[in-house]
Amino acid sequence: MATLQSVRDKAGLRSLQGKGAGAWLDAIPTSTKLGIDSGNFCLALHVRLGCHMPLSSQTSQCECSQNLDEDGFHLLTCKTGGGPVWSHNAITAVWADCLTSLSILHHVELRDHYANSNDRPDISVFDALSGATYDLDISLAHQWRQDIVGRAAKQDGMAAEK
Repeated sequence: MATLQSVRDKAGLRSLQGKGAGAWLDAIPTSTKLGIDSGNFCLALHVRLGCHMPLSSQTSQCECSQNLDEDGFHLLTCKTGGGPVWSHNAITAVWADCLTSLSILHHVELRDHYANSNDRPDISVFDALSGATYDLDISLAHQWRQDIVGRAAKQDGMAAEK
């Protein structure tokens, strides 16, 4: 096996060793909304295996004006134009669809939910029996995110625990 040169390489390997890291490979979609097309599946395998990403040559910069790297890692972690926003919104949509299919009253990103604050939950769930409201927040952590890559390189599955 090649020598792991960078902290990012080590973080990627440690992430693969975390409990349940490969569970998505065994998952059987129970709905068409939970499936993954072949292009995204190949991209996910590229990330999992630490391969170079097949990026379009159409652009060399992200929406945030930062240059794209050949591995595509910037796009995986950029909060402006990359995967975290897309992934967050997709996961929120799946949860909302599940709640709808169960006829559970909910709102997605309800504005003005908290007084004197711009914060809003990703999903607010209303319990008709008790009258209580439960707020859900979808959080994603990627092992190559700048604020955790150093710790992720030292501990198996650290990003998944955050």
